[in-house]
Amino acid sequence: MDPHYRAQDVLRCHLCETTVPQYHCGLCHFDLCKACAGAHLLDESREHKIVPIKQRQSPSPEYPKCSKHTAKHCELFCEPCDFPICVQCVSSKEHKGHEIIDILINVENKKEELKKDIQELEKSLHSKYQKAVLEIGIKKSEVKENSKKLKKALNIQKDIWYKEVDAIVQDLKFEIDGSESKLLDGLLKEESKLNHMITAIAGQIVEFQKILDSNNASIVSKHKSKMSEFRKLPPRILIAFPNFLSEKFNTEELRRQFGSLSKFSIATEEPISSIGLPGAASSPLKKALLKEPKVLLDLQTDFDPLYSVQCKNDNEIWTSGADKIMKLYNLHGVLLESVATKDGNHPWDIAVTQNRELVYTYQKNGTVNIFRNGRIEEIIRVSGWNPRSICITSNGDLLVFMNQYARKQSKVVRYSGNIELLNIQCDGRGQPLFSGKNTTRLTENKNLDICVADNAAAAVVVVNAAGKLRFRYTGVPKEEFFPTGITTDSQAQILIADYHDDRIHIVDQEGQFLRFISNCGFVHPLGLCIDSKDNLFVVSDEDRSVKCIQYCK
Repeated sequence: MDPHYRAQDVLRCHLCETTVPQYHCGLCHFDLCKACAGAHLLDESREHKIVPIKQRQSPSPEYPKCSKHTAKHCELFCEPCDFPICVQCVSSKEHKGHEIIDILINVENKKEELKKDIQELEKSLHSKYQKAVLEIGIKKSEVKENSKKLKKALNIQKDIWYKEVDAIVQDLKFEIDGSESKLLDGLLKEESKLNHMITAIAGQIVEFQKILDSNNASIVSKHKSKMSEFRKLPPRILIAFPNFLSEKFNTEELRRQFGSLSKFSIATEEPISSIGLPGAASSPLKKALLKEPKVLLDLQTDFDPLYSVQCKNDNEIWTSGADKIMKLYNLHGVLLESVATKDGNHPWDIAVTQNRELVYTYQKNGTVNIFRNGRIEEIIRVSGWNPRSICITSNGDLLVFMNQYARKQSKVVRYSGNIELLNIQCDGRGQPLFSGKNTTRLTENKNLDICVADNAAAAVVVVNAAGKLRFRYTGVPKEEFFPTGITTDSQAQILIADYHDDRIHIVDQEGQFLRFISNCGFVHPLGLCIDSKDNLFVVSDEDRSVKCIQYCK
């Protein structure tokens, strides 16, 4: 059966409503009876193409009418003017010298753009917005979990201080609830924005699909891509959680010495790269790596050997080695201060707090100690474990890497004061994250990742702030890798001392190798640190010196 006669009961002449029309105008898209077909041809205001209805072809493109020549259809498209035109328009001065193409070619080009846009929305952007929503859900859980840990720490202090601290505890709990509420409010707002964008994306997919399926050249030609507003990915949420900072008991200054909560914050961070989307702009804060790093300082010490260096500020550095004395130098090489360890043995690692106080670990008695007000105080003591490397986090917590005396297990522990907040030891499958042997250094990255240089495993292990494994960096392929020092800079780049190959690896926060720093006079690099200007300080084991290197600008 002829497909045009499948529904004769509804097929009628467009002009007189007579059933079973015998003719069709291919240009006007009218079905016509015999009488109306003749009358239709008498209309000389436009062109016509009358054929028997059985010869009617599939719906042809619906050419838009020309706005300047009303009797004409626009079968062409002026690319510079981005507008459909008719044959008569071509000869006008308005389009002289312009590139003119068939409008059907423009329609096909537009439809190809639509296909690509739909594909990008469906397969890439939609899922990335959904992932961002899931991340906010995780952050919300972390906010609540952090609040629980803070309240637990408060209750521990409360038991020690007895009834006198009840009023203070209630005040601080109220402050925790207030910060939690504000953090959750901020996360809910970001979540709402993301859900709004997801809804908008779904709507655009439907709208684009309708245009893609349309044969109306006018509608398709008028389509303007709206992808730029969707390609700008949502910023990541960064939260600096409040922490409980405890103080020793003093009845005269009960409230002050009981402790306080550090300030919370909630902020957004623009993605360092917008997942490689066309037209994505790089971060304006990005610093370029120098092709030829410059040695700014070569400071000789009398340690034998020298292990560690840490910046007290941009003009002074603490150093330690196989000696019970820790030494503070200025950048002119002048010794400013010498501090002996409490037990008379050399420290394993050193760090500097936000208050510029020196902290060190001593593995044999399981302690972490601080040099405060001219004397050494013990702040943490563990049993059965060796505290080795230490790091001060952005919110003032302590990260301590430790292993068992038998060196079979290792872990990273986060402390607020002397309160243990987090224990990082195994991955999601229950497998150890770190080896239990040899020297290991750690640091916190700008994005709150914890980076551990595990030389026994010949790898840098990177976990997020919750302790979940993100990646392992094992150096460049087919080359030996022995990481002995680690630090991070303002760009969230990770710098790793490679002891055997006498060079520093620079990798980004995703573990992608960027460049080496070498040929700067250091041999067998050990400890690393960065000052506020992103100058790199390197301990050179061979000559027991500290070298300051400018590697970016």
